[in-house]
Amino acid sequence: MRFAVDGPSLLLQGTLLVVGILAIMLIAERQIGAERPALAAVSHANRFDAFTPQAAAIPGSAAELDADRAGYSQTEVFPLTLFALSGMLLFPAANDLLTMFVALEVLSLPLYLLCGLARRRRLLSQEAALKYFLLGAFSSAFFLYGVALLYGYAGTLRDCRVSATRSVSIAATNRWR
Repeated sequence: MRFAVDGPSLLLQGTLLVVGILAIMLIAERQIGAERPALAAVSHANRFDAFTPQAAAIPGSAAELDADRAGYSQTEVFPLTLFALSGMLLFPAANDLLTMFVALEVLSLPLYLLCGLARRRRLLSQEAALKYFLLGAFSSAFFLYGVALLYGYAGTLRDCRVSATRSVSIAATNRWR
């Protein structure tokens, strides 16, 4: 895997890193609803948390209610968010199509899981996660099909060589007219 380390990719990576750190800090904040009594009545442990306390618990089961009453928080959210952020950081530096596909998968797979971890309306969020996963699988298949077509045409996966092959073939076509 080859990466482009230039000014624009470093700028985009820095911007993504700053926004990602701010997002992690916002996700980690547990005292947002503590000031308002209306929100404190809704959240059981006097905190405002959008993620379910236990991802493996069946929605509405006694195990989930016990975890909610005990004040357990979802710890899987932070590594999943950081994996998605690392996929975002790979995108601007991707120099070939295979690296771009790996970045796409590292970005999207944690997002499928995060989509299914909503605290309220758990069944709907799990259904949305499944639909998002199926849509992502089809779009990844289309992406790989396009990569295979480009590889068959140019004989390489590198972006610069694919564009050079295209410009050579256009010049050859114009010369024979």
